[in-house]
Amino acid sequence: MASMDTTMDGADGPKKILYNMPPEMVSGENEEEEELSSMPAKEAPESGTPPPAPEVDYGDSLRPIALHLQGDPISQLSTSRLMAYVGHTGVRAKGIEWINDTRCVVVFDSYAEAVDGLQRLLLHEEDFIVPEEAHIHEQQEYLLRPRLVMAFPRVLYTSVEEQAASSLPELQTKIAEKVAEMDQVTDPVPEIYRDMELEEYERSIMSPDHLRVKKLRQPLWIRFALHNYDTKEPRLG
Repeated sequence: MASMDTTMDGADGPKKILYNMPPEMVSGENEEEEELSSMPAKEAPESGTPPPAPEVDYGDSLRPIALHLQGDPISQLSTSRLMAYVGHTGVRAKGIEWINDTRCVVVFDSYAEAVDGLQRLLLHEEDFIVPEEAHIHEQQEYLLRPRLVMAFPRVLYTSVEEQAASSLPELQTKIAEKVAEMDQVTDPVPEIYRDMELEEYERSIMSPDHLRVKKLRQPLWIRFALHNYDTKEPRLG
């Protein structure tokens, strides 16, 4: 493994922790590169702000075989559709654990498979920076940093969702025109009333299917999970 303290030409530079494949997987490296290169094109979601990285409380610890997903699209998906999403690029997940309507955990059999899943789901290749398994606890800040993943692909839309997605750009143009019109008002109203008016206008021109697709197009963020923090809270008796 290359030194973490030097750049490729040997000069001092920022530390970068890279993941090395286990020896038993090296023999299939070329085949995996071909498989990764032939993955379906990744679609970009709408823009958004990443959630903060979680604080690691006393007694909690990194869960190296599980990836945490967070975002509005989760509220529109069943377990089977979430599995179809993570499997779209060849991710071999073991299962889904629900936390709430916008958060879930994708479980794998090993850290190596979780790393592979991370690489396949990430939208930007430059975000793929992870430590070797032997150093995950001392470098866990890299694993707990939320990173943007690909949008829920249109090939997995239902026929109703696809129909709504086709007409959504026209409606979004109308909303943008409404925003421009509101910006030209000489006596602007308080921002809270402006937002309420815009939301009302959006609901008046968009069907429930349009709103559903709009949520599907919102960003999803991924990081490694924590054992305690990323679990469903028990119901109060």
